[in-house]
Amino acid sequence: MLLYRDEIIYANEYLKKIFNIADNSKYKLLDFIKNNHQEIQNYINKRKAGEDVFSYRERIEFISTDNKKYYLNSYANTILYNGEYVGFALITDETKEVKKEKFLEIINKISEKLLSISSKKDFLNVVYLNAPPEVLNHNVFLPFIMKHKKGASVAKVYNCNTFPSSKKLIKLLIAFS
Repeated sequence: MLLYRDEIIYANEYLKKIFNIADNSKYKLLDFIKNNHQEIQNYINKRKAGEDVFSYRERIEFISTDNKKYYLNSYANTILYNGEYVGFALITDETKEVKKEKFLEIINKISEKLLSISSKKDFLNVVYLNAPPEVLNHNVFLPFIMKHKKGASVAKVYNCNTFPSSKKLIKLLIAFS
């Protein structure tokens, strides 16, 4: 549960944990929302003015104070609280579902290619060409990316004997999906 005007007035324990905030923290709701600031600010302004505005938003991307990404659904309306009109939101966490869906998208995208892989070099090429940027920015890939030149094959610029196992790479894909 969340009460807010421009600043967060009240967040239940679960949301405090997600946002990584303490009881006496003074944060604006928009500090945590990655996209659609203008649209959400319009809702906030209408609620502060006392308009009865119901909204349902799916998978709003929130970034906590420690830079962790969460996907939350919000059912929000206007209520009167301590003599002021404020936003009241019931929040559900969809982060695990979104990560599963992203992982499945990656697996579906590369599954056909993975079936034809015969070596670590081929596996690395498939991962490099199809993995999301968060995976490629991981320190495991940095030596490769630093050496990679346009048109050069992955196998020529990276020593695959020192590269992590396929199992570790799949775990990395899961962690960043």
